[in-house]
Amino acid sequence: MTRRELLALGLSVPAASLLSRTLGASQDLSKFAAGGPPICTDTRKLTPAADDKQFRPGSPGRTWLVEAGMEGKRFTLTGAVVGIRCGAIKGAAIEVWQADARGVYDPTGFRLRGHQVTDENGAYKIVTIVPGAAGGEARHLGVRVHPPGKPLFTTLLFFSDDPGSAKDPAAKPELIMKVTDGPDGASATMDIVLDL
Repeated sequence: MTRRELLALGLSVPAASLLSRTLGASQDLSKFAAGGPPICTDTRKLTPAADDKQFRPGSPGRTWLVEAGMEGKRFTLTGAVVGIRCGAIKGAAIEVWQADARGVYDPTGFRLRGHQVTDENGAYKIVTIVPGAAGGEARHLGVRVHPPGKPLFTTLLFFSDDPGSAKDPAAKPELIMKVTDGPDGASATMDIVLDL
């Protein structure tokens, strides 16, 4: 647009320049509209904390917990670590541990234990097996999250297809993963919502 056309519209050059910068700034905001963490909704609830005595520090960094010759149905868990005030929590250390398909925890090593760091969207992914019920408890995964510079958070995640979940007092509705079966085994998506 020429200066003459701008003047005809009643805009001065400084005003046109301001309009151009304003339009440019609004276009820059588009990068926040796609991707990113789950959107904020009124239905989001904090993930309840729960304790598990089977945690052991020092697990290896890995997202694939399945080892050669390991029995059990494949299970993939995906999700994100997010704050109740809608922010993705990137760089959070997330540790997972569980019993094997017979309901037995590795007493000395790190079988079916691992940790990872959430990505820029707070996302995590674990490939493991469906655990067996251990010690009269419902089948579950132990999860510990350590957001950067914030306190540790520990919880348990239970399986919707396990009848034992209805009898285990630790299996609160917010901790039950909706499990679906597919060609590559079972899977679930579960966000961990922290008071941050």
